[in-house]
Amino acid sequence: VDASGESDASITAASALAAHLGAALECVAALEPLAAYAIGTEVITVSPELEQSRRVEYEARVRGRLARLLGERPWRCDVRFGSPARVI
Repeated sequence: VDASGESDASITAASALAAHLGAALECVAALEPLAAYAIGTEVITVSPELEQSRRVEYEARVRGRLARLLGERPWRCDVRFGSPARVI
C-alpha cells in the first residue's frame, strides 16, 4: 500500500477479504530510502533521524488514506524501508 490513489482498489479488496475471512486488516507499506551521494572522495549519507522522520510522516499519510477509504479503525501498519517489490 502507498499513500496514493493507486492503492485504493487494493485497500478496498483487502478490507473485503479480511471481513469475509473474519481476519484483521494489516497494512505493509514500502518507503524507498534516500540515497547516499558521493562528492569527490566524500560520501554523504542520510542521517537516521531524517529517515525516521520520513517513515513517521509516510505512515501518517498511509493511515490517512486508509481512514478516508475505510473509516477510522485500529489496524497494524508496518512501514518498511526498501523497494516495494522486495518489501511487499
